[in-house]
Amino acid sequence: MPSVSDPSPSAVGFGAFELDLARRELRREGVPVDMPVRVFECLECLVLHRDRAVGRDELLQAVFHRTDVSDGQLAQVVLRARRCVDDDGQAQHTIRTVPRFGFRWMAPTRSIEGDQAPSRLPHAGDGPMPHAVDAAAAPQDEGAPAAHAAPAARARRASRSARARWIAAGIAAAVLVSSMLAWQLRPRATPADTVPGREAPASGAGTLVLPLDVDGVADIAWARLGLMDYVADRLRRAGLSVPPSESTLALLGGEDTAPGVLRSRLSASAVVTGRVARAGAGWRLHLQAEGADGLQLQAQADADDLLSAAALASDRLLAALGHAAPAGGDAAALALEERLQRVRAAFLANELDTARRILEDAPPSQLSQPQLRFRLAQVDYRAGELDAAERTIDALLADPEAVRDPLFRARLLSYRGGARIRRNALHEAERDFDLAAAALAGREGDLEHGSVLMGRGVARAALGREDEAIADFGAARTRLQRAGDRLAVARVDANLGALELGRGRPGQALDYLDSALAVFEGSTAMNELQVTRSAMSAAHLLRLDAEAALAVSDRVRALLPRTRDPALRLAAALDRANALIALGRFSEARQGLESPDIAARSTPPYEHRRAQTRIELAWRSGEPAAAVAIADAILAGWTRTPGDALYDHVRLRRAQAAQAADLPPAATSAIDTADRPTPALLLAFAVERGDAADAEPGLRAALAAAEARGAPAEIVEVVAVHARWLLRRGRVQEAAALVGRVAPWLERCHDCAVLQLQLARALGDDALAAEARRAAERLAGERALPPDAAAPPPAVSRP
Repeated sequence: MPSVSDPSPSAVGFGAFELDLARRELRREGVPVDMPVRVFECLECLVLHRDRAVGRDELLQAVFHRTDVSDGQLAQVVLRARRCVDDDGQAQHTIRTVPRFGFRWMAPTRSIEGDQAPSRLPHAGDGPMPHAVDAAAAPQDEGAPAAHAAPAARARRASRSARARWIAAGIAAAVLVSSMLAWQLRPRATPADTVPGREAPASGAGTLVLPLDVDGVADIAWARLGLMDYVADRLRRAGLSVPPSESTLALLGGEDTAPGVLRSRLSASAVVTGRVARAGAGWRLHLQAEGADGLQLQAQADADDLLSAAALASDRLLAALGHAAPAGGDAAALALEERLQRVRAAFLANELDTARRILEDAPPSQLSQPQLRFRLAQVDYRAGELDAAERTIDALLADPEAVRDPLFRARLLSYRGGARIRRNALHEAERDFDLAAAALAGREGDLEHGSVLMGRGVARAALGREDEAIADFGAARTRLQRAGDRLAVARVDANLGALELGRGRPGQALDYLDSALAVFEGSTAMNELQVTRSAMSAAHLLRLDAEAALAVSDRVRALLPRTRDPALRLAAALDRANALIALGRFSEARQGLESPDIAARSTPPYEHRRAQTRIELAWRSGEPAAAVAIADAILAGWTRTPGDALYDHVRLRRAQAAQAADLPPAATSAIDTADRPTPALLLAFAVERGDAADAEPGLRAALAAAEARGAPAEIVEVVAVHARWLLRRGRVQEAAALVGRVAPWLERCHDCAVLQLQLARALGDDALAAEARRAAERLAGERALPPDAAAPPPAVSRP
C-alpha cells in the first residue's frame, strides 16, 4: 500500500472500476459513472489513503472543505459513493465503516500510471471528423456516412453552448491570473536552495505563516507582509508545505483569529506567527509555531538588518522542526532581496504604484538584475500594460539567468502564457505553458507544477480541447492540494465548473462551483468570488432558471464597489443583462448595457460577449435589422478560433434576424470549422437554408447535438427552430412530438409557452392553447406574442 508521501497515481483500478484522478472520473467497464463532485472527492480521499483508516474530520475536510457538517450529510455522501462502486452498508466490500472513527478503503486496488489510463469511451455513433462541411457537398473521410448524415453523427459529440463557453474561458482566465500571482511573485529559489529528498507532504495540510506584528516602527510597515512572505518562502525552500502568502491572506479574510482556530478552520498542520521589534541598533525577530497537538516551538534572532534576523530566526525554527536550513546569500544579495520583499509587501497589499516606485528607485546595480526586471514586468501585467510586460519577459527569456535557472524560465513562460490568454492568443499561450512544464520536468515542487498545469488547462479549455483540459485541471488539483494551497484548489474547482458549463452540463458545473464558493466566501479573493458567481448565473440560465440567474447576478453586483478590474465590471453588467433579457425585462437590460460605467473598450473576448448580448437584446425585443447590423460589425473583425462557440451563436442570431428582417443571409454558408461543429453552428447552417428541404439534416444534427449534451436551454433553442420549420411545412404531428420534449419547462420558459401555443393553434386545441397562453402571458415581461400565436385559432375539423 502506498503511504501518503508517495506520489499520487494518475488513475487506480479496482474490480470493474477505474477511478481516473487526473480526469476526475469514475468508469465502470470503461463507461463513465455520473456522480456529484463531493462523491468523487470522497472516493478520491479514501483511495489515496487506502493504507489506513480515514477519520471523520479528515474526510469532511476533503469533501466539504470544513468540519462543521452533520453526520447525516456525510452519511449521504458515503452512501452515494458506495452505490457508485456497487457497494452498500451491509456488504462493505469496498468502503468499510470504522466505528467511532471514520471509514477505510477495502477493495484490492492497482495503480494505473500515465498512458496506461484509458481515455473515456467515445459516444456511440461517433464518426470520423472532416475538417470542413460545405453546404452542398461535404468532403468525407473514408468510410464516413453520406454528406448530411455526417453532421448528425458528429453532433453527438458537438461542443459547447455559446454563452457557457465564453463564461468558461472568461472565468478560467480570471482565476488563472490570480493563481499565477500565487507563485510567480515569490522570491526565487535557486537549485542550490532545494533540499534533496524533501517534498511537501501529500496530506494537503500545509504550514500557514501569518502576517508579522511590527511593534510601533512606522518606517518598516512593509515588514508585516514582506517578512511574512520571506519566512514562508524560506520554510518552503527547506521542504515544508507552505501555501503562498496570497492564498493565506485571502483565506484569512481580514480576520484576527487565534492560531489554533485558524489551524482547524483552514486545515493547517501548523501556524507560524511572528513579531519584529528594535534591539539596540538592530532588529529582533521572534517566531512561534503552534502544531496540531498544541505544542509550541519558538525561535528568536537578532541582527543588524531585518532579512538577516528573519533568515536566522527561520533557520532556528526549521532546526526545531527537524529540517535543514536552505542556503543564504551575501550582503549584495540581501540588499536586493530586501527591495524585492518590499515590492512583495506592496503586491500583497495591492498597492501597485508603491511597488513600481520601489522598483524604479533601485540603484543601477540592482536595476540590471533579472529578478528586479521581472518584478517590473509583473507590475505592468497587473496594471493591464500587457505589451510592455511581454516585451520585458521576451528580453528576460534570452538572459543567461533564464537559460541557467529552469524555475525562473518556467515563471517567465507561465506569466507570458497568462498575458497571451488575456489577449486571446490561445495557441501561443498553450505553447508557453508546454515550455514551462518542460522546464520544470524532473524538479520537485507541487505548487509550481500545479500552477503551470492549471494555466495550460485554461488555454486548452478555451481552445475547445476539453479532455486535455480536464486532465490538466485534475493533475493540477492533486498537486496544489498536496502543496497545501486551499485557495488554489478552489480556483481549479472554479475552472472545472466553468469547463462543465462549456460542455452543457450545468448541474455538474454547479457542484464544482459550490465547492469553490465555499472557500472564496469569507475570503478576500474578490475576483475569484465574482467570476464563480458569474459562472453560477450562466449555469442557471442553461437550466432555464432566469430568476435564479438574476438573483446570483445581483450578488455579483453587490461586489462591484470592491471590484477595480474594468473587465470584471463589464462581465457583471453582461451577466445581469442576460438574465434580464431571459425574463423579458428589456428596458432594464438596455439601461445596464448603456451605463457609462462599462463604456470603456475591453479586450476582444469581452467585446465579443458585449456584442452578443446587444444582439440578443435587439433580436428578442423585435429589432432584427439592428441585430443584423451589430452582428455584421463585430463579425467583420472576428477571426474564429477553434472551439469558439460564441462566434457560432452570433452567426446563428444573425441568420435568424436576417430571416425575420427579410435581409440576405451571410456570405458564408458553410460549416467552415476545423473542429466539431457546435449545435449553434449546425442550427445557423439550417436557418440560412430557410424553408428549403436541405435545411432538415442540419436541424436534425443540431437537435442530436443539443440532446446529447442535455442542457435545457440548448434543447429549447433547437426545438423552437425545428418545430416551427415543421409547422410551416404542414408536418404538425412531427412538430407535436418535438414540442412535447420541451413541454415540462413550459411554466418557467417563455419560448416553450409560445411554442406550445403555436402548436395548439395548429392542432385546433382550445384547452391546450388556453393553458399555454396563460403561461406565456405570465412570463412575457415586455415581450409580445407573435402574430400567429396572438390571433384566435383557426377552425379545425377533427376526425
